[in-house]
Amino acid sequence: MVGDNTYGAPAKLRFGSSEEPTLPRTFLHAAKLAFTHPVTGAPLQFEAPPPEELAVFLTHVESCAG
Repeated sequence: MVGDNTYGAPAKLRFGSSEEPTLPRTFLHAAKLAFTHPVTGAPLQFEAPPPEELAVFLTHVESCAG
């Protein structure tokens, strides 16, 4: 998992120079969760945009990629 130092990733993610954004946490976000309610059987779905620090980091990486 990106940014998970338990498995050998650095504690902070850095992309490029020291002036560019860093990510001081695991890069993990559930954008969408869907499951069936255990009692009613109704389908449930939840969506959430990424937190600001993940969105900023992704935008920067995408702009550097071309």
